Amino acid sequence: MTSDTSFAVCPGDVLHVDASNVRAGRGTSLKDGCLMACVLGDATVERNQANVRPWNGGARVPNVGDVVTTRVRKINRRLASCDVLCVGSAALRERFSGIIRVQDVRATEIDKVNMVESFRPGDVVRAVVLSMGDTRSYYLSTARNDLGVIYAESRSGVRLVPKSWEEMQCPKTKLIEKRKVAKVAIQFE
Repeated sequence: MTSDTSFAVCPGDVLHVDASNVRAGRGTSLKDGCLMACVLGDATVERNQANVRPWNGGARVPNVGDVVTTRVRKINRRLASCDVLCVGSAALRERFSGIIRVQDVRATEIDKVNMVESFRPGDVVRAVVLSMGDTRSYYLSTARNDLGVIYAESRSGVRLVPKSWEEMQCPKTKLIEKRKVAKVAIQFE
């Protein structure tokens, strides 16, 4: 991370591995010697201080067709319950619930989908709003290549690295975990 660039971060993203020469600023915290983001927003480093400028939440609500960022709350054999965090790049101030049903995980081989192998509680998932659903939750889908898990942690607490469209690997233990992985173009600077 350099002083003249900014990039989007989620809570828990590592901003700087060695925090000895960079101070924690607004929207950041120090954990195990690493500087981490505490809020969803744009990260920058200026004068040896890391800051995360939160995205403006406004009064935005999810609409049909919107791409949303969610965090999986719980799963069972038929669905994953999620909290909607963002609509597009706008963080939400209010809490909205979403449901990803087993038939909405993939576009093909729907009968072979296993929810436990697609998502885990705590995963950050990119999805599209299918419909308003019932009175409590939006119906969401990950049935496109660019939709699915964008951030997950291993059981040992390390951020998983995508290995294929259905596998992520822990860089520390080298164990492979099943997920419905989103194909997201990432730019490194």
